[in-house]
Amino acid sequence: MSIYPAHQTINNWFNPAAFAVPAVGTWGNLGRNVGRGPGYYEIDTALEKETRVSERLAVKFRAEAFNLLNHPTYGDPASDISSGSFGSSPAS
Repeated sequence: MSIYPAHQTINNWFNPAAFAVPAVGTWGNLGRNVGRGPGYYEIDTALEKETRVSERLAVKFRAEAFNLLNHPTYGDPASDISSGSFGSSPAS
């Protein structure tokens, strides 16, 4: 059974039916870092132009843009299966 649901959304990132709480006093058998949260990317850019006016004098134009596409960054999904929000990601 896949740990990811068939219709994955930001509020339904992991399939809770693929997990079970281990018996008290025992460890589970799922490896570390098996699941991955939503991807993170941010596009920052800068443009710069320098023009010499004279030998000692220059004019510099600079434009910067941060998070150019205004893409939201979501937090990692809850990783505690005993919590009520397991598999869902909080909005940031």
